[in-house]
Amino acid sequence: MKKHPARRVPASLLIAWGYTWALNDVEAALNDIEDECLTMDQAQLRNSLHDFLNKLRPDDDSLKLKPTNRQLSEKYAVSPRTVTNWRKDDCPFDDGQWRVLDWMAERRYVPARAKAKFVRQLGRRTGEGLEGIEALRFRQKELSQMIRALRL
Repeated sequence: MKKHPARRVPASLLIAWGYTWALNDVEAALNDIEDECLTMDQAQLRNSLHDFLNKLRPDDDSLKLKPTNRQLSEKYAVSPRTVTNWRKDDCPFDDGQWRVLDWMAERRYVPARAKAKFVRQLGRRTGEGLEGIEALRFRQKELSQMIRALRL
């Protein structure tokens, strides 16, 4: 499989970053005004503008790049379609690899490549005996050889 080039930042994310920068710029200008120079009405207006700016500000989660299905499929040794299905089934990709492996261990079926790649971690979680782990290690070596042969 060819390695894909580094992912570009989506235009929507660039717009959100610019939008946030503009909101921060307006807030900095409001903060530069000294309190002594303002009347009571102007101070109330400034406070309400601060509240309004905070409501307009996007969440921090929406300003972060999330891994693509392809990146996750390479990480967990599954197909991109499987990642799509797992997202629909609420797989905790955002919570880290440990949570994903816990989630995988609870599933009825785990793809063979993923099972082979995470043989130790899944074995600990499922309480599978040493014989099963050794069999999976053998299967992992076998799959690795098949993948190498396909790449040539």
